[in-house]
Order: sequence, then C-alpha cells, then structure tokens
Amino acid sequence: MEDTTNTSLTDFARDSLKEVMNIGAGNAANALSQLIRTSVELDTPRLEVMQVEDVPEFVGKPETIMSVVLLKVLGDAPGIMMLMFPKDSAMKIAHGVTGRTGQNVFDDIDRASLREVGNVLAGSCLTALSNFLKMSFIQSVPNAATDMVGALLSGILADIGKANEKIMICEVHFKIPILTVEGGIFFIFDPQSTHKIVRATQQYIQ
Repeated sequence: MEDTTNTSLTDFARDSLKEVMNIGAGNAANALSQLIRTSVELDTPRLEVMQVEDVPEFVGKPETIMSVVLLKVLGDAPGIMMLMFPKDSAMKIAHGVTGRTGQNVFDDIDRASLREVGNVLAGSCLTALSNFLKMSFIQSVPNAATDMVGALLSGILADIGKANEKIMICEVHFKIPILTVEGGIFFIFDPQSTHKIVRATQQYIQ
C-alpha cells in the first residue's frame, strides 16, 4: 500500500501537477474574461511542497492587505481553492462585473460580486479538473474577506495543520492588463489528496 504521508514529489509528478493545475486555472481565467469582457493573462504555475507554517510567506508578506475568496474543495481529493487580489484589484474586478462607476469604497455589493466571481471561477476550474482527471470535485459556498494575509490564512492553516505538517500549494498568477489588475489562483492539497491527483494525472499526461 502506498505511503500517502510521503510528501516528496518526483520531477515528473511535479510537472504533471503544474500542468493539470494550469488547465484548471486556464478555465477559470476564461470564465473571468467572459465576466469582465476583456483578456486575462496567466503566468507559469509555482508549485511547492512545504511546511504549513511557511504558506503565508509563499502567498505574500503576512502583513499585506489582500482580498480573498475562499472555497473548500470536496469530493475525491479534498482541498482548498483561493482567489487572492490586492484590494484595489478586487474593487476593479467587482466593478467590472457590476458595471458600477465612481465608487471608491469596497462595500457589501462589491463583496457579494467578488463571491460570485469566485463561485463562477471555481465552478469552471473544478469542472475542467473533473473532466480531465475523471475525479469528483465539489465546491463549497465561497467566503470573501479583506485583511492582512497572515490573518486571512491563520484559521485555514490551523485546520490543515491539525492533520498535516506539510501540504502542496500551487499558485497561478494572472494579470488583466487593460484594468491594471493582478491576482493569484491558489490550490492547497494535503499529501493524501496530492497523491490521488498525481495518480490520476499520470494516466493522461505522458
């Protein structure tokens, strides 16, 4: 029986994971492009296996104010999906969806719009992963918040850290040049879920 507590990844497994996460992020970016009616550019994925306490430094400086949409991923390989934006980028995306202009305060309408953006992007992303990997991925209701990165992640990481010392985290950074907007799509999986995805991925990527 495979030891799913082993968090090491071969180069092939790492490249395979990057490829499959890129497929999911690409579909999310296409959905975002349709919502705001302009092009979205993706960077090459960053993927690491790391100690849970090191995640805030990977995501960004812990004291930086960011807006986050968080969803739990349920199903065959449970995990977490996050959309993270600088506050001004989050406001531009929310206003791009609603068509609001002249607003300089990030209010409840903007937060609701951002949650809906997260819902649509996660649905598009996880549907693509389900179809590609032949696995079941189900998204939770999204939560949206704006705070320091360290504070935003503390509760999430505390729950993960109860059962795991290390996790796999992948970021796909994106840009929307015409709006001067940037952000990141993050995937976090524990060792058990990571190995399930690796096994499924290797059936399709040769």
